[in-house]
Amino acid sequence: MTESTMGGYAPCSPTQGRLTTVQAFSRAKFDARAGLMRSTPGVENQPRRGVAHTARSAQDAIRSLMPARQFRYEYERLNPEEKGAYRSLLEGFLAFRPEFTVEGADHSRLNDILVMMRRDIPEMFWVKEFSMRYYASKPKRVTVVPAYNMTQAELLRVLRRMDEVACRVQRAVFGMRDMQKAQVIHDFMVNNVTYDLDIGWSAYRACGPLVGARGGCAAIAMAYKYLADHCGLRCQVVYGDASDTPGDYDNMGGHAWNIIWVDGAPYQMDVTFDLTLSKKGPVRYDYFLLSDAEMAFDHEWSRSRYAPCSHPNTFFKNQGHYAESRQELLQMVKDAAKNSSYLQFKLAPHACSGDESEWIFDIAYDAFHQVKLYNMKMSLSSHDPLHVHTLRWSKAA
Repeated sequence: MTESTMGGYAPCSPTQGRLTTVQAFSRAKFDARAGLMRSTPGVENQPRRGVAHTARSAQDAIRSLMPARQFRYEYERLNPEEKGAYRSLLEGFLAFRPEFTVEGADHSRLNDILVMMRRDIPEMFWVKEFSMRYYASKPKRVTVVPAYNMTQAELLRVLRRMDEVACRVQRAVFGMRDMQKAQVIHDFMVNNVTYDLDIGWSAYRACGPLVGARGGCAAIAMAYKYLADHCGLRCQVVYGDASDTPGDYDNMGGHAWNIIWVDGAPYQMDVTFDLTLSKKGPVRYDYFLLSDAEMAFDHEWSRSRYAPCSHPNTFFKNQGHYAESRQELLQMVKDAAKNSSYLQFKLAPHACSGDESEWIFDIAYDAFHQVKLYNMKMSLSSHDPLHVHTLRWSKAA
């Protein structure tokens, strides 16, 4: 990633359009920065009608706050016996049982299945860990003893607050195509979440970004999947390594991001990286809907574990922000200069044979002069391997 500057640049205007309503809602909620356990109506406020009835009501309420058609990529990779163990684990956790028996997998495989469940189900943050008891004579009959992060009542409060966010995003994307939905959720996360690991365990779970507007890369990826599940999009969380510098494979660190299905085709997407790039300007789409080959410039992952993404990025073409020649970029800048202070675009690899930054600045100067804008300050941020650039401008003082 490179940054080039000529003069300076003014802060850009926020994203406009249908997302505005969602952003306004979420900012008001998130700016309050309330703790996860803020009191809201829940099971503990209802009249007591017996422990068994209350527990069952709580379990049903928790289940009702999970999407009916949640995409579970990891579950589908299991054999029938392991799928039974997966379901038994989930049922025991949903019921907050202090211990329960699971059949169909040995203790080692059950650990793997719990990891897979966390990837499939972003709401699985209430299970901290579990211990196991088993007999060598029956290795696939295991007693599970879970430890929970919270009570049922506390979980319900958190899930209801997450559901408030999901419902508003659902309304914002109603009637949209897959790519539009994916973009709205992406923009929502970029505009409202701050990368922060100093907030305790919720920094690593979906509730961190959705309730407290803060979290690390894994929490951001899981929060995106949570919203995608609620909006009818297939999505999975990818765990691997990444670097801030394309091609710097010696200095990679643990990272998490997403694969999202758009019109039946899977694409790579890193909301955390776009969130970081968007801090001082417009929403960036450098890591939005990429192929495996495009993502591999600065990401590594176990490809056998995840859906292969072979379709190239067409987002900028669909937005009309893809230039194959000097004339096309010139017209693009002229059109953007009429009512905006920035332009994000992608160049065809053959568009420029020399230094892309100098070429872009030269075209931008010509474009501004043609629309009678003089003494403009410009800055350019470039994702060189992908030929994605963000040009920003303002009137010189």
